[in-house]
Amino acid sequence: MFFAWVELSLFVLLDEDILSLDNLLEALSRIGLMGFGCDASSGLGRFSLGEEQELALPDFSSCQGVYTLSPYVPSDKEKISKAYFQPFTRLGDTETYWQLPTILLKIPFS
Repeated sequence: MFFAWVELSLFVLLDEDILSLDNLLEALSRIGLMGFGCDASSGLGRFSLGEEQELALPDFSSCQGVYTLSPYVPSDKEKISKAYFQPFTRLGDTETYWQLPTILLKIPFS
């Protein structure tokens, strides 16, 4: 489904020693011109960037836990005593690339 003029917010925690803000904005602009998602080849998924705003990082020193909605790999510097996770399988159109039967790639391995 396509909804024109929908505005979304994107929050990014950026390490500028690795990637500068200008380079990130340039990359997102290029992705927006080409389109993003499964319908990008048919002209959908295009977007333009609005305004950017730098926000102060909240103080997490008193937090006892973190919940993330995206894939996350902790670094060696983090002191994690317990971790709970649920693995997930990403399915897509890889079977056409590898020319394998669809049924082989749609069954998660256990």
